[in-house]
Amino acid sequence: MDPVTKQSRTMTSKELIELQPKFYFEPSHLINQLGVDLSLFNLFLHENYLDFYGDIEDVVNMSEVFQESDIIHTSNFRKEGVIF
Repeated sequence: MDPVTKQSRTMTSKELIELQPKFYFEPSHLINQLGVDLSLFNLFLHENYLDFYGDIEDVVNMSEVFQESDIIHTSNFRKEGVIF
């Protein structure tokens, strides 16, 4: 909330990107180093992600991410060798 006008303001996409935490590693580099097929790795994550979450809200958020990734993976948006 803006202290002067007492109104909420919308953040720009640039501001949102700047607020994102920095990774300790490059995700695409890590995925390329896996040594297994991405589909197999994705299935492994689907089977095991519940063991890493204690809060139901986190589980809901992760399942939504999986849903979106499944849509991208099975659609025409996926190109060979490109990681979204």
